[in-house]
Amino acid sequence: YYDDTNPIVARWTIKWALEHGVNLFVYDWYDWEYTEAPINTLLNELNGFYLSYKDKAKFALIWANHDTPTTIAQILAKLDRAEMKYFRQPQYFKIDNQPVFMIFNMQGLIDNFGLTGVNDLLAQMKNNMKAKGYNGLYIVFNGDCNGLSTTQPMVFDAVTAYNYSDLMAKPVDNYDNFI
Repeated sequence: YYDDTNPIVARWTIKWALEHGVNLFVYDWYDWEYTEAPINTLLNELNGFYLSYKDKAKFALIWANHDTPTTIAQILAKLDRAEMKYFRQPQYFKIDNQPVFMIFNMQGLIDNFGLTGVNDLLAQMKNNMKAKGYNGLYIVFNGDCNGLSTTQPMVFDAVTAYNYSDLMAKPVDNYDNFI
């Protein structure tokens, strides 16, 4: 373990990552001020010590929505805060001028709002970003799509897993079989 709010740690992380072809940092974003310290440290280092590498390193957020807000308005307010504080940064990772925004607990949103409600929410999130001058919001669904038993399409753009090893049948599976 190391303190990723320490500027020296951030400098070494940036150095080692860029030297080895890693140029995207994805941060858990709980939308609590103290959990934003590592992101802010990275940005400070990219704007200071590593200014010449500023365009080579990008970052994105994975919204750690373990405690899902109870209203869509609360979620949209969180997204507005992320846009104001992070999406506007030149280092924020965008695809076709769409900030990439990962959602950790999509199932929690579905449990809370229903599938139709989540689709409405995701559409609103994309439209809100269009209103702010982006081409939308590139939403990455974290999780196992096999768990969704629906024929209704969802409004996300990509799928990943926070930790693929948790989805594998242990100890039988290996990574190649899983892929």
